[in-house]
Amino acid sequence: MGPDTRQPGAPDPQRPLRRVLEMLDARLAVLTDGAELVARIDAELGRFVRDDLPDATPFEVRFKPGPPRAAVHGETFVLDPGAAVDQAFGRLFRAALDETTRHLVLHAAALERDGRALLVAGPSHSGKTTLALALVRAGFRLLSDDFTPIERRRGVVVPFLKALGIRHGPGRRLAALAPHADAADRVAVDAGALPDGSLADAPAPPGAIVLCDGGEAPPDPTAAYPFSVVTTGPVERLATRLALPGVTVRGTAPGELSLMLDPMRIDAHALDEVLESDPHVLEYGVAPRSLVRRAGDGRLLPLRGRDALLLLLRDLQNRRRGGALVASLGGDPARLALELARVIGRCPCAFLVAGEPEPTAERLRAWFDQLPAGAAPSGRSGAAPGSTSSR
Repeated sequence: MGPDTRQPGAPDPQRPLRRVLEMLDARLAVLTDGAELVARIDAELGRFVRDDLPDATPFEVRFKPGPPRAAVHGETFVLDPGAAVDQAFGRLFRAALDETTRHLVLHAAALERDGRALLVAGPSHSGKTTLALALVRAGFRLLSDDFTPIERRRGVVVPFLKALGIRHGPGRRLAALAPHADAADRVAVDAGALPDGSLADAPAPPGAIVLCDGGEAPPDPTAAYPFSVVTTGPVERLATRLALPGVTVRGTAPGELSLMLDPMRIDAHALDEVLESDPHVLEYGVAPRSLVRRAGDGRLLPLRGRDALLLLLRDLQNRRRGGALVASLGGDPARLALELARVIGRCPCAFLVAGEPEPTAERLRAWFDQLPAGAAPSGRSGAAPGSTSSR
């Protein structure tokens, strides 16, 4: 037998590292030879790590030998060697969402106050986490960040406290991590690092919904909307593969493809198939209409409940046709709209033109506190102080 040439501390490929996760109603047993992936799981999903669980779905990630790859449910995904850890982590989270049937997972932050939940929805990079941290300082308690599960049976928001993904300087300052930080790169922060009393530990019924997407006015849910794809591969080749009905390429940049999707024509299943099968794609999703942070205390505009429902539905995190939730609904994605309407259809809704985090949070608190404790009629919006609801 030859000498052991492995570096000290390197994982033994014959003894893969193991982490068992329980996220919502998904159970995954991760086996990998990648110490960096395990470190990221521990840092961002440590609250969901368990000693062992029966019937956990095997999720295997191999970085060597050969090209890195992930395997789950009998399907193998080849990973981009330059971003394999990021892609493997994304596949892991996607596998958990695909197994989730007892919850509707919204792309939103959720905060509790006086026994009710405020949902702050919006695309990635629209400032949900930064605003959530400002709301914590304004007297709310954090239920979830970025991924908000609503239990289908009881219609309540359940705590889901993974690490907070903070990208912008104001968010870091609000988290008391670096008072003068201005860097835009993402950091992951354990929610437990927030001050005592910042976290909600019990489910809460939805009390109101606020949508923020960077625009100056509520979007029309039937109009084309921006969609972003981050990739490590050739952007032009991906653009060619995405020449699908309802998809228009509006711009390219190194590592990013900007699209416009027509909700009246798009085949979401075909779009997902292209993006999920491309080993270079890192992330994708609805994009905010503007990344400009405005001065001032923000504005709340009326938003019809019907429009809010459609906007939330298009970015529902476990709506894939191949997932267990849609399968539980007979394979009909349209039934998700009825499910979502049942659990949030009576919530007051508003559109937020966001300003600086702290004054915007104070305005949101004043609006939320003046809402009646009971639900508003379905299809109506809760109005900001001084404004009127619209049908």
